[in-house]
Amino acid sequence: MSDIDHQLRVIKRGCDELIVEAELREKLKSGRTTALKLAGTDRARLHLGHTVVINSCASFRTGPSRSSS
Repeated sequence: MSDIDHQLRVIKRGCDELIVEAELREKLKSGRTTALKLAGTDRARLHLGHTVVINSCASFRTGPSRSSS
């Protein structure tokens, strides 16, 4: 399994749908740093459910080799 395939597997874990997988694959192949944006509201209180999204974002920072499968 290539590094790109592993990265895609990590990204898609927990996703319902990835609309432009081919475009994401090309961006990963380029080797350029990509930005991850998470939108939210400042009115909401944080709760344990938010940790799912935060942990998913953390898997990008630590890289696929350190994230759990």
